[in-house]
Amino acid sequence: MMPGNWAEPGNPTPYELRMTIQTCKRFWYANKAALEHPDCDHEITEYNIKVLEKLYIHLMSYLEE
Repeated sequence: MMPGNWAEPGNPTPYELRMTIQTCKRFWYANKAALEHPDCDHEITEYNIKVLEKLYIHLMSYLEE
């Protein structure tokens, strides 16, 4: 689940937030693992990792509210 899948944009339920954080983590780990693959485009994969890290930080801010 990603933010675009939330029933109410900008106001996730606890379940939506938890699932989105887990999805973000899975994508992050998958991209980190992809860096080890010889056919990996490192520039794009590193960009994806940075975007996922920013998203994770943003999602964690919902927990503080």
